[in-house]
Amino acid sequence: MRADALFYYIVWVLLLILAAVEHVRKKPFDKVLTTVILMVAAVIVACRMEVGADWSNYKFIFYNGYDSTGLRDSSSLEPVFLICRFILYNMGFTHAVFFFVLSLASLLAIRKASKLFRIRFFMTVLLVYYSMFFLNYQFNIVRHGMMAAFLWLSFAYKSRGNTRAAVLSILVAAGFHISALIFVPFLFFLDKKLSKPLVFFILAAAYLTYYLHLSSRIIAFLPFLSELQRTATFVTNEQFMESYGLSLGSQFQVFLFLVFYFCYRRVYRKNAGFRMMLNALLFGFLLICVLNAFSAIISRVCNALFMTMIFLLPFFIERFRKQKNRMIAESLVVLYLLFSFPKTFAIQEGGYSEMLPYRMEIRQLVVRDAH
Repeated sequence: MRADALFYYIVWVLLLILAAVEHVRKKPFDKVLTTVILMVAAVIVACRMEVGADWSNYKFIFYNGYDSTGLRDSSSLEPVFLICRFILYNMGFTHAVFFFVLSLASLLAIRKASKLFRIRFFMTVLLVYYSMFFLNYQFNIVRHGMMAAFLWLSFAYKSRGNTRAAVLSILVAAGFHISALIFVPFLFFLDKKLSKPLVFFILAAAYLTYYLHLSSRIIAFLPFLSELQRTATFVTNEQFMESYGLSLGSQFQVFLFLVFYFCYRRVYRKNAGFRMMLNALLFGFLLICVLNAFSAIISRVCNALFMTMIFLLPFFIERFRKQKNRMIAESLVVLYLLFSFPKTFAIQEGGYSEMLPYRMEIRQLVVRDAH
């Protein structure tokens, strides 16, 4: 473990303890305590100082209303994001308060989604989210993180049959990042029951597309990716045309899909929420293979589907009724998270990371500093 990552590991251990306490007492924390925990997490996000690749850019946007590159005026930023910025800026708040509000809103959306998916112990959801997505979605691509949170809130509403709330939630998601519109079709078929032949056909098509290097050809049939401002650069600029490959993580997710699909057939048939979570793994992998020549698209768009893991793993643990079996499942999940967590530091060649070390200044909550 790197010494400059100690803070993040301390938070990870605390979340692990909170998740364990919920399971031991067999009772989730009440709404007030859960909200306090989420507010503490949002303060960690808000008060960071020069941590995260986009920290300075989002700070600049808050005080100036446009991107620090000067290439975008305020009209090119998504409307809900702009409205939040406009209200808080004109009320005299600081950029840190802006970060706090965005972070808390996304965490509360995840909390609501977990309830709609009928996941009992939210601290496990939060632990998985922190281990796999928190640093990237809260410290780096913030608007995309907001989009992903409300996207899954939309999916959760749809799994409960509330189409109106699902559509509204995905519109809010698009209000933070327009790429949410790409997922509108998923809203209407992600909860469908997939037959075994169809599953194997999708997997075969995915692997064939990858090994035959068909990504650059298939992209011609997805013109919206080159039309949307947020994705156009990633499919037209050679700088971003880099093969993503098939990581060990993506192969593990395929394995996880197959295990859950065959071992929990009865749950899959009866539980729309479980189908939504599980099918997201399959279609997320399909998108990785289809868009493999465009690594930036995968890291920003496809990973939103893989956020299903924050709901799927806790759901898996809660399926076990016998204590011994549940403890084995919990141990396997913790080992997986411990293996995944260091990857979120985004350590580059030479050991440099925008995330390390974590630095905090509380005064940012009350002192405006546009510089």
